[in-house]
Amino acid sequence: MIRTIKHAFLKFTGFTLLIMGIFIFVIGIAMSVDKESEQSKNGIPIAIASTAFMISGAILILLAKRIKKENDLVETAASVIKSHRRIRLIDLSQQMNVPLPDASRYLSRALSLGLIKGFFDRTTDEFFIEGTKIENVQYKFCPSCGSPLEKIFLEGETIKCSRCGILIQ
Repeated sequence: MIRTIKHAFLKFTGFTLLIMGIFIFVIGIAMSVDKESEQSKNGIPIAIASTAFMISGAILILLAKRIKKENDLVETAASVIKSHRRIRLIDLSQQMNVPLPDASRYLSRALSLGLIKGFFDRTTDEFFIEGTKIENVQYKFCPSCGSPLEKIFLEGETIKCSRCGILIQ
């Protein structure tokens, strides 16, 4: 699980401000109820001013939740990629149920955090993880139709010609 200092700081500060705001709000209302005190006229303005603390705290808590959700999606992207060994960005976005630019961003973040390591096959727009062995295919061209084989193949995969459909192992 990705834990960031930013997430923890926002969450702690948000709850602190929210609790402090509620406490000051209660004090302001209590002051305004006590009509015999000299400070009773200051109770309502204090209660109103305390909403600034409560609103700020709520905003910080929401930002912390957003960061946690983003981190969870980055971890999900990393685990989907690890389980597939090779995946196209469009397939990653469909499996995660997110738009394509977001899937690309989650992949980049997972790479920068070191959750996954790998390479892109630019010809097919696929990402494959490091540690999978690249098959040294003895065929650069299809033995049946002569069409060039356009993909990097990982160990254990069966090569299928995109033109004639023959399977090469």
